Amino acid sequence: IYTEPACAERAVKLVFDDDAQADMEWKPGDDAHSAHPLFHAMVRSRGWMDYRTLWNALDFKPTRDHADIFDALAETLLTDAELPAVTSRQTFGKLWQRIKETVAEGPTTNYYTKYYLERLQDDIGLFDRKLRDFLPALEERTNGLLQRFVPWTSVALKLERAPVYDSSKRIKTEKFTHGTVSLRASYRGQPLDRLDGFLNEARITAIALSLFLAALTLSTPPKLADGTYFPRLLVLDDILISLDMAHRRPLLEILNEKFSDWQVILLTHDRAWYEMAKTQLRAGRWKHLEMFAIPFGDYERPLIKEDVNHLDRARNFLADGEIKAAAVHVRTQFEMVLKEACRELHLKVVYVDDPKRWDANHFWDTFQARLKPDPTSPQPSDADNLKLIADVSHSLSWVLNPHSHSRPVDHIRREIQKAVESVAELERTVKRLILAQKNSALQNATRAQVAASADLAALPPP
Repeated sequence: IYTEPACAERAVKLVFDDDAQADMEWKPGDDAHSAHPLFHAMVRSRGWMDYRTLWNALDFKPTRDHADIFDALAETLLTDAELPAVTSRQTFGKLWQRIKETVAEGPTTNYYTKYYLERLQDDIGLFDRKLRDFLPALEERTNGLLQRFVPWTSVALKLERAPVYDSSKRIKTEKFTHGTVSLRASYRGQPLDRLDGFLNEARITAIALSLFLAALTLSTPPKLADGTYFPRLLVLDDILISLDMAHRRPLLEILNEKFSDWQVILLTHDRAWYEMAKTQLRAGRWKHLEMFAIPFGDYERPLIKEDVNHLDRARNFLADGEIKAAAVHVRTQFEMVLKEACRELHLKVVYVDDPKRWDANHFWDTFQARLKPDPTSPQPSDADNLKLIADVSHSLSWVLNPHSHSRPVDHIRREIQKAVESVAELERTVKRLILAQKNSALQNATRAQVAASADLAALPPP
């Protein structure tokens, strides 16, 4: 793309670990890869969604107690979902596209178009039957996901009217009528009699995303004979713009739990959301990259940089003599570690009305209290904890204090190095405490299960 002229010999090749499988290669204008025996299953193992597409899918106006989402399902949310119990691996999207293309030709009962009219009516009938078959499973799976975004909320889906093509109509645009799928909502088990005030942008986004992910998981090909899956790909491009941070976190939980065996690409322009996602997504499974657009002649080209840990950046800046930049990255990592500690260890932080007054000191005071030894039950780690408190407190007054960055700081190079080491040790301590808490919760759950089994065993026989 970025050559003059554009390079014609470009391709994407997929090489399988199994030597018995031929390579799968994509070239511009060449569909030879579609003949590969695994091609259709590969295509069926992927999903893609961006915010604009997601929002357009549910750009509907509720009518009192329901909303019609037929077009949203047929045009966007179910396009990659397979028709249930159809051996041809036909998808709702392909069938709907063929229906629309045939409708555009306006077939009638005359000799020349009768065949297309009969095929159209067969396609509409098939679409109607399979959508009715698919909706119950889609509703159940959607509600399971929706509970994570909007607790106590559920939806009900019903195909109220099938699509209809009437060849006797004289005006072509009046021959075809789309179907109707009603979406009704309940809150705490009570059906809502009005949706116009309930379906705000955040709830619409949550419903659309739940429908999309539910359809994707329902129609993905099953495991292979050896227990493995086809490569699975999910790309989500800035789809949560309309949700606040509290409602974005459930998506990360869903990705960790429901899509742990997928290759997921999560894109965003929101730096705060990006930083939060890094701390929430399961460590070791995710790679963090930053993309920039840089001028390249008359074009812009992408520049991709691996997102390095803030402490590593601080060390690099320190080696280059960039003292202030190093201090900023140390403080950033310090704040991220403390927020993770307070969140994962369920520590109570003093509430402040003005978010601008929330600083690292609030989190440090809380976590420091958690670290301080209990005189009534001494622990082997008490001495290490006291040393960590002293080291971080010292660094907090020098490097981790944002006001110190406005002064010449060449003389605190050594202090910054100490701060890097202190924050690194703080991060290790936080991870150790989180792991210990999870292990303790698991042991307690196991004990409770054993105790329950013992109680059942002690019951007299019926």
